[in-house]
Amino acid sequence: MVTKKEQRKRTESGNAAVQRRKGRAEATDVRLGRAIQAARLDRGMTRRELGQHLRVTSQQIQKYEEGTNRITVTRLLQLARFLDVPVGEFLDDALEPTDVAVQASEAGTWMRALSAIDDAEARRKLLDIARMLATPKDSADSATARARADAAARLVPARQKKK
Repeated sequence: MVTKKEQRKRTESGNAAVQRRKGRAEATDVRLGRAIQAARLDRGMTRRELGQHLRVTSQQIQKYEEGTNRITVTRLLQLARFLDVPVGEFLDDALEPTDVAVQASEAGTWMRALSAIDDAEARRKLLDIARMLATPKDSADSATARARADAAARLVPARQKKK
């Protein structure tokens, strides 16, 4: 049985956790908000227009876009449908690119796929392609990236039909 004193203590500690977060946007919420804002602006839409569709104020849309207010899954689905953006795209944008968990998951996927390739030469070529496509941190030139992708594509011979 919980005493009133213990219950009060639990409530106070719960309120303290809320107070610590209050007023400070989480980085993921900010990135998600920026993705929503970009999608809205790509469609030439104002906050007011988007808010009217979702039946919220333009101030609420602003808070979503700034990451001040968190977005429920239901609201995110409504936004994605209305803006004609796959919900996964918003979530991809919200994830930090250097998120260790995401990198570990991708690395595991790559390792399983590579280990399933029996041909050692094909594995080596695939690794060469990945190295060619890897963009150095100091180079964001899209022409260079396209040239690398074209060169990598030439490394992969057309699949021959098995007889």
